[in-house]
Amino acid sequence: MIAVVVPAFDEADRLRVLLPRIPACLFGVPVQVIVVSDGSTDGTEAVALDHGVALVGLPKHRGKGAALRAGFAQAMELDPSQLVTMDADGQHDPADLERLVQPVMAGECALAAGSRFLSDPSRGPAPLNRYLVRKVLVAALQATLGRTYTDPCCGYRCFSFQALQAIRLQGNHYQSELETLFEAAIHGLSVVEVPVRGDYPPGCSKMGAQFGRLAGRVWVISQYVLTIARKTRELRRAYAMARPSVSPSVRDGTGRADA
Repeated sequence: MIAVVVPAFDEADRLRVLLPRIPACLFGVPVQVIVVSDGSTDGTEAVALDHGVALVGLPKHRGKGAALRAGFAQAMELDPSQLVTMDADGQHDPADLERLVQPVMAGECALAAGSRFLSDPSRGPAPLNRYLVRKVLVAALQATLGRTYTDPCCGYRCFSFQALQAIRLQGNHYQSELETLFEAAIHGLSVVEVPVRGDYPPGCSKMGAQFGRLAGRVWVISQYVLTIARKTRELRRAYAMARPSVSPSVRDGTGRADA
């Protein structure tokens, strides 16, 4: 069984469009969709139930990271062979599911990370502020992990069961994608980027919306910075424990996520 976890906060209208497009099986394997309603008040939970998918309802809004953890916990009870994470806001195209799942199912990697910029590094339809933040994060991860991720904040990903067992998410908000890449490096999990399409419907992003547009963006960026600093320390400790006689350096190649 392949689990598809969809964290959703007040996404009833977009879920009505998204859920019917998710296939019932991939490569002959049944697909179980799990919608995690993150304290939604707009009927998101009713839409999920109307479409016959599994539902996890959080009593109050806690953030994307918290919703993902709840979805992972529910999925692990079903013993999936793979797990896909997909945003509920229409940014991710279900038509890309096969290409995302295929390398994990074939054993080519433990984590397939969707990238909207792998085939075409130009900005394309991406909002300018997101594009600029992405450029900074790409450079930061190159410096800390020793490899280039072209779209480190894309939440469209496929995890093997091995990766699900190893990866631990801690942040409650939008740090989860960065945490995942660091966790893969810490546990020596192979990561492959897969080209996916990205759509940006008007008003789709709720990142930092509770603080207002500008303050919200500053808050999100601060969370990224704190996450990179925290996970870099964890990565250094992991290599220090693995090689106690060698002074570890994240930049000397040992920090490659595909080691």
